[in-house]
Amino acid sequence: MADNTQVNQITTGGDTIATEDVGGIKYQLFKRAFGIHGAQALATSLYHAVAAASNNAANIKNSAAQLFAVHVFNAAGYPVYVKFYNKATAPAPASDTPVLTFGVQAGVSRDIPLRPAAFATGLGVAMVKNIGDSDNTSLAASDCVVDVEYL
Repeated sequence: MADNTQVNQITTGGDTIATEDVGGIKYQLFKRAFGIHGAQALATSLYHAVAAASNNAANIKNSAAQLFAVHVFNAAGYPVYVKFYNKATAPAPASDTPVLTFGVQAGVSRDIPLRPAAFATGLGVAMVKNIGDSDNTSLAASDCVVDVEYL
């Protein structure tokens, strides 16, 4: 049998759905999609950064974004804080206020799944040593690695 199936042929003229025939039983196939109601994207983008000897401020996306997941490994002997900003340019951690802050203890890896989190203007990130919203304390090079899944 063919792997696709026609449905609603009488009432609407029919639609084709993706199926897989396994031993005479058809299983519907699904494609995972993300996005706000009325819009979708079929794949998320990835951002990867290894800490430099700085505040690591960077622009991830310069337009509206959705943050899906964050993975942080802290190789330092002190906690690090990864901060996300609703900005279309690289943030200035000393003066910009983060929307989200994630702390990661020394020597720990942390996976942070989100619902997603919406950023209307853009998505910026910084990695610093202290929790305060205006902290701008640089990390040492290679003390932290951050991977971000976003749309």
